[in-house]
Amino acid sequence: MRRSRWNTCWFNVFVVVQWLSIVVIAVFGGVKLLTPSSEWHAVTREVVNWVHSWGVVVIPAFTSILAFAKAGASTIGPPWIWKLIDEIIDELRDHVFDGQDEALHHHRVTLFKHVRSNLRLILGPWRSPYWPWGKGRHPWSGWLVPISRSKHTTINSKTVFLAPDDADNAEGIAGHTWARDVTLPIDSLPDVNADPSEANIQEYSNRTWVSVEWVRSQVQNGKPLPRSLVGIPIEVSGNRWGVIVFDSRSPEIKTARVSRQFRLVGLTLGHLLKRVN
Repeated sequence: MRRSRWNTCWFNVFVVVQWLSIVVIAVFGGVKLLTPSSEWHAVTREVVNWVHSWGVVVIPAFTSILAFAKAGASTIGPPWIWKLIDEIIDELRDHVFDGQDEALHHHRVTLFKHVRSNLRLILGPWRSPYWPWGKGRHPWSGWLVPISRSKHTTINSKTVFLAPDDADNAEGIAGHTWARDVTLPIDSLPDVNADPSEANIQEYSNRTWVSVEWVRSQVQNGKPLPRSLVGIPIEVSGNRWGVIVFDSRSPEIKTARVSRQFRLVGLTLGHLLKRVN
């Protein structure tokens, strides 16, 4: 999924608000240093006196607005950085799955960010309209949410994965990659779309750490499920940031090729993610 035009618009609004706030704070702060003189024009004295009277309100107010705008712009992230991140994700998909017999859209690369705050899930550029409530699935439990996917143009994924630090309770390959902090491959999953038998659905559920109900709902809704996956943990500034998941309808993904291609771009991706962390 890619940042929508609304994200770009809001980022630009926040940037403009920051500059306006800085100008207002600077003007009011500068004028407050002036001492009105009887030699000044009456209008000038009135303006300076007005600034002196209202400065104690206007300066704190615009300081708060500036902080809010900076936080908003930081949460969304600069559009040019997201564009580069999306291009890297596309390149990873193209190089890892180059030469595969299947159509290229049968293979995907998805970047997941780890979040803990319900507010970030609702308001961030990775906001999800779906919240999988339940036992042990609270807003503060730790979640992996998709923020970029190869060749996909909208932020409409409802799939988020439970990702506490405890691997026993993690969900999906994304959650287990996060909790174990290792590269995690899964190959030769049953083709549940072609043969949605209970045995195949159960096996798929067990091997990918997702519920039987989730697998069954995907099949019933006609959503093709991958037959192989590779998860790689991502660090930013020495701290775990999220995971990147490669998935394919092919029974096998060449893990060595995935690791090699990721090493080529991993450092650059980490530096970019630091700017939107």
